[in-house]
Amino acid sequence: RTLQPDADTTYDCDVLVIGSGAGGGVMAGELAEAGYDVLVIEKGPYCHGSDFTQREVDMLGKLYDAKGTLATQDGSIGILAGSCLGGGTTVNWAGAFRTPDYVLQEWAREHQAPQFTTLEFKESINAVARTIGVNTNYARHNGQNQALWDGSTKLGQEVKLIPRNEKGLTDSDSHFRSLGYSSLGDAHGIKQGTLNTYLLTAFEHGARILADTKVD
Repeated sequence: RTLQPDADTTYDCDVLVIGSGAGGGVMAGELAEAGYDVLVIEKGPYCHGSDFTQREVDMLGKLYDAKGTLATQDGSIGILAGSCLGGGTTVNWAGAFRTPDYVLQEWAREHQAPQFTTLEFKESINAVARTIGVNTNYARHNGQNQALWDGSTKLGQEVKLIPRNEKGLTDSDSHFRSLGYSSLGDAHGIKQGTLNTYLLTAFEHGARILADTKVD
């Protein structure tokens, strides 16, 4: 349940979290669980369950920043950025890659951020992976991915499974019937983005959530 103010309203909180995706959503859950009074503000709408119609004509304009038309200043690169409760974790493809070590080392070296190469940071990543259910327990592949797997295997190329943050897929049929088009939202709660994990934890520990609210 999100806050629904119908007049000018003032809220007090210990921690104000702006944005509810992979950064803000995690912070909200952790801090609320730790006992802080958390207020989450999200520019986009709160959608869940059957709100995700799986129709591009409905969802692109509702779940994405600038209705899916966001681009670089010169217009050369399109930027599909989630703008809804859960942010990018609501509209991503569920691929859950860890940041490569060489990137962490670059951040530490070139940006004076040594914390990225510490054991504590690695343990934090492990904790997030557990919470969002990262796994490679696929029921089966879709047609194009199976063709890539078969072809690469025959050519002697190395193939690996992409870790994904999904759970509750019990057989190959339910996999495709339930998951649908991940980039248009998951109507069945299978993808474990912040919407189904950290934000839920935050709410259960008293955090308040304001959707459809732009911060100036």
